[in-house]
Amino acid sequence: MGLNRIAERFKALGCDAEITEGGVNLDIEGKDIFIQFESEWLSAVNAFYRARQYHFDEERRSLFSNRAAEYLIVRPDPGFFHRVQHEFKDGQGNRASISPTSKEFLARKAAIPLALARLRS
Repeated sequence: MGLNRIAERFKALGCDAEITEGGVNLDIEGKDIFIQFESEWLSAVNAFYRARQYHFDEERRSLFSNRAAEYLIVRPDPGFFHRVQHEFKDGQGNRASISPTSKEFLARKAAIPLALARLRS
């Protein structure tokens, strides 16, 4: 995933970029350049992009990331003002919490900041 993003950026800057094993071949104004990356650097870049991935399902109003899922839940009595927060844990360390929405959820078109059920592993 990381090399794809790097190659896309080079292409956006006007270079011809092709991904090869462990690197990127560039053609910049007729000059061939090969950029090779160390495996530690590649794993750090891949972890960065994986940590920043979100998917928002508008129909279900759900937000998914690599380590969490958020679902919109609504109180039976919308006149109840107090914002309740609960957290539940299992024996394996997984957590489920009911709390106000996260800023990531609000940024992904959730119009009303109601409570969410958040599942984390």
